[in-house]
Amino acid sequence: MEPQLAYEERRPPPRLAGLIRCVWRLRGPAGPGASPPIQPIVPDGCPEVVLNLADRYVQMTSEGEWIGQPRSMLVGQLTRSAMVGPSGVTDIVGIRFLPWGAAHLLKTRLSELRDALIPLDSVVPGGMEDLADLLSSGPADSWAETAFAYLRNEMPELPERVGLSARAVGAIRAQPGRLGVRALARRLHVGERQLERVMRRDVGLPPSVLGRIFRVQTALRTMRADPARPFSAVALESGYYDHSHFVREFRRVVGCTPSRFLRAEFALTEVFIDGAPPSSLAS
Repeated sequence: MEPQLAYEERRPPPRLAGLIRCVWRLRGPAGPGASPPIQPIVPDGCPEVVLNLADRYVQMTSEGEWIGQPRSMLVGQLTRSAMVGPSGVTDIVGIRFLPWGAAHLLKTRLSELRDALIPLDSVVPGGMEDLADLLSSGPADSWAETAFAYLRNEMPELPERVGLSARAVGAIRAQPGRLGVRALARRLHVGERQLERVMRRDVGLPPSVLGRIFRVQTALRTMRADPARPFSAVALESGYYDHSHFVREFRRVVGCTPSRFLRAEFALTEVFIDGAPPSSLAS
C-alpha cells in the first residue's frame, strides 16, 4: 500500500499567465517499503521546474539504476515517461510552464534538453535555490503566494516572439495527432520550415511529436473518466487510426500497455495527467 499523496494546484496571476500554467505542491509521508515504488511521469508537453523540499525523489536510468534527484531541477520536454519514486517524505513544489514558457529563461536550448531531468543551476543562473529556501522556511499555507511573488520578480515579460508558437500549440491541442506539419503551417499562414524552427526554439519539440503527446494525454483523460470504456472506443475518440495504433503509441510514450496502466495503482502518475487532478490522491 502506497502512502496517500496530497496535491494542490494554483493558477498564476495575470502577469505570469502567458508563461506559467500553474504552480503545484505534492506532499505525503514516507512509505513502508525499503524500495521506492517506481511510477511513470507521463509527458504532457509542459517543461517544469521541480523543487524537492524534503527527501529527494529518485529516478531510474535507462540502465535500470536508481539515482537521486537534485534539490532543484528542470524537467525538459519529455517524449517518454520518466520513471521516479520517493525515497522518504514527499514535499515537492513545481512550476509548470506553458509549452513555450521556459525556453527564453534557459542558457541552453530547450530542444537540447529533451527527456532530461537535470540540475536547475546548469541551465538557470542560481538554480532558484533561494526560492526553495523561502518555501522551506515560510508558512505552509502561503507557498503559492511565495512562489508567484518570486516569479514576478525573476521572470521577464512575455516575449512577442512566442505568438506563433502559442497559436501552433493551441491548434495542435485542439486536434492532437491529426494535423500534419503542412496543414498546420497552412492554417497559421507560415512556411513549414519556419514553423518547425520556431517550435523547436520555443517549445523544444517539433509539431508531430507534440501532437503525439497531446493525443496520449487525451486517451489518458478518457480512460481515467471511464475505466470500463473499450480501448477501441478510446482509440477512435482520441484520434488513433485503430486499436493497434493506440496500443503501440501508448506503450512508446507511457512505457506500458493501456491495460497494464489501468491495472496498476499509479497515485503519483495521476498528478501529471493533463487535466484537473483531485486534491487528494490515495492508492
